[in-house]
Amino acid sequence: MLATREQITRLLLGGRVPRFIQDSPILPDVWSAFARDPDTTADVLLTAHQDDNASALAAEVRQRLKDHRRRRRREPASVAPLAGVAAARVYLDELFTVLLPMTAWWRELKIPEAIKTPSGASKLVRAVERLRSGRQTDDTEQPALSRDLVWLVSAAGAMLAADKSGVRDPSETQWPPGPQESVDAFLHMAPLSAPAATAAPDRRIWRIALNRTARPATRQSVLAVKADAALAVFNISCAHITWAVLDCGIASDHPAFLTADGEHRVVRTLDFTQARDLLDPARLNDLLAEMRSAPDTGGPQGSNAQALYRRLEAYLKLQRPPGAPALGFNDIAQFMVATRKRLEGGLQVDMGMLEPFLQVSDPIAPELSHGTHVAGIIGADWDPAIDGKPLRGMCPDIRLMDLRVLSHDDPDGSGSEFAVIAALQYIRHINDRSNQRIVHGANLSLFTPHDVRNNACGATPVCEACDDLVASGVMVVTAAGNGGLRVDAGPDGTEKVGYLAISITDPGNANAVLTVGSAHRERPHQYGVSYFSSRGPTGDGRRKPDLVAPGERIVSTLPGPSLGPRDGTSQAAAHASGAAALLMGRYPELIGNPGRVKQILCKTATDLGRDHYFQGAGMVDVLRALQDP
Repeated sequence: MLATREQITRLLLGGRVPRFIQDSPILPDVWSAFARDPDTTADVLLTAHQDDNASALAAEVRQRLKDHRRRRRREPASVAPLAGVAAARVYLDELFTVLLPMTAWWRELKIPEAIKTPSGASKLVRAVERLRSGRQTDDTEQPALSRDLVWLVSAAGAMLAADKSGVRDPSETQWPPGPQESVDAFLHMAPLSAPAATAAPDRRIWRIALNRTARPATRQSVLAVKADAALAVFNISCAHITWAVLDCGIASDHPAFLTADGEHRVVRTLDFTQARDLLDPARLNDLLAEMRSAPDTGGPQGSNAQALYRRLEAYLKLQRPPGAPALGFNDIAQFMVATRKRLEGGLQVDMGMLEPFLQVSDPIAPELSHGTHVAGIIGADWDPAIDGKPLRGMCPDIRLMDLRVLSHDDPDGSGSEFAVIAALQYIRHINDRSNQRIVHGANLSLFTPHDVRNNACGATPVCEACDDLVASGVMVVTAAGNGGLRVDAGPDGTEKVGYLAISITDPGNANAVLTVGSAHRERPHQYGVSYFSSRGPTGDGRRKPDLVAPGERIVSTLPGPSLGPRDGTSQAAAHASGAAALLMGRYPELIGNPGRVKQILCKTATDLGRDHYFQGAGMVDVLRALQDP
């Protein structure tokens, strides 16, 4: 049975303040996803308890799901780990049967046996009625029923009852199901009686969140932030700086990213859009089966299996000593089987293990232009002879790393929070394994909408991954988001236009990152902050954005090769990334100190005379920033 947004909200809040549902380890977006359609699956992110290993947690969840699905004749479970977090695609009953009993919260509920008796069930029905009506539960009458338990029975029981109803139109029946139906469904819920829940899990889950969707969020503009003057005055070179662009991909063969000698300045390309599948043992088996269908080529022409085969082939060739026999299908198959066994065994995920599966030795230019446009703002250097004017990015000789986390062939360019986290962890991995810093900064011109009722602001999995990367010494620059405009329909059918506060998106809500809003490319003092640029404060009251940069009608590189204008805080973030790189190029001692770089950029920004929650500290001023240290 499907439910409307209003019905879901009434069910989850149940007369309580919105923050109450955050006491549950299952975050509200997960509840909402299942309430909207309880008979489908949801892809969730499982954060391991601080004392537990996420890979071992994933292995235990995978085994418990396997046992559960065997009895129901379902498809194999899909579980993929990263450091600290794992992704799992689960059904509603598995959320309660497998995942919820693995949380400390479930144990603390101490569900009393009394509720399974007729009299206890009747008390529970009355308590659910009180909760949904907004009345206080009479704790003196029902001392054994905790508020958490009554709320769980109301929400979980209603979804389980709706899942069994099979009714697809909410107008055809009462939604949510009544208290009696909800209590009955809850009391028949598997964790209360099934063998799978009787044995205490070895690993514990701290938080269960939705694996959210991530989406993509220079001539005059370079002048506006005074980058041209800074390059002329200080003669800065960023050739020793590498900036990662987490996006849908860069057209690395674009002449704007070639040196005078024809060398590529896009030094490495990795495709993280497949990370979710490649860290799932079941999916690795499927890919191997596809390869076996045509072992000479590695699978069907143009398939994901064939692309993976080519990547592994290129990687393994580099590992073989001179004179070794030529690679064959069995060599690649053995490598994949060894990786699958490691994942099944719950061994800690090593990004070095994943790297061969993701590194693209001969990248194809992405169909979508967003990543190429952003990269051009950061580091283009091209004289296209179109109008006699060369295109210079903020840092014309910087090296770029292409980390593809958004689909390069999807019209919406969407990706997953899991893929973004994997790319952030990879940056930290390659820096940690080297004697010197490989990646100095990262640009995230993408967004995941943040519901202030859902999660602690700045504490979502992707925000925590960003803060961890900054703590390791990498500068992380993010777009504030493009949700600043609010359009409401009036009662007479007219539109009422205004601005939307608390509209900063993730990962811009992360505390340590540099969150960038958008301003006009040429006349920021006159036009101020762009109408679409997301506004602060954050949902928990912190000051964001940190500053603004040009983001309107910005001309930059496009695949083709060609040039073209684009709008958005994505373009603004790229300008700020270039400004941060110029600071590191001028003052190498700032490398590895992103907090100081952020402080300088904000301190030297030009005040546009707008509210702080609109403009942050003001407009990026590269020339002034370079004179501050």
